[in-house]
Amino acid sequence: MTERDRETDVIELQDRGRPRFISIEELQVRETIAVFMGLAMLLLASSVPLALGTPPESPIPIHIKAPWMFGGIQWLLLRFPVSIAGWIIPAASLGFLLILPWWARRAGVRWGRFAFMVLALFWSIITLAYALQA
Repeated sequence: MTERDRETDVIELQDRGRPRFISIEELQVRETIAVFMGLAMLLLASSVPLALGTPPESPIPIHIKAPWMFGGIQWLLLRFPVSIAGWIIPAASLGFLLILPWWARRAGVRWGRFAFMVLALFWSIITLAYALQA
């Protein structure tokens, strides 16, 4: 930070090679909004009642349900072979998340955000499909 930045509480960001200045107050507002959105999503997810496992009176477990955070993987496991649903898709998603910062610097911040949102939407949809299945 330069002396001018310390005086005005401004942070310089690099956006496609061009400097962009954002105030500390704006960053705090953005972080506050993100925290409350995350809390709202957690509250919504925790309010969905899920029956886990089979009832004790059932002699043979027909279908065992995973906790909601692994629901997307279980939904995939019910429909695809284990090697694809249990290994390849989660490993590809994790690998994509690991290279996303590098790729976003080369392709642009907007494309990086878009790619992250597509991946998050994919996992959100299959987790929701798991929660809504009969």
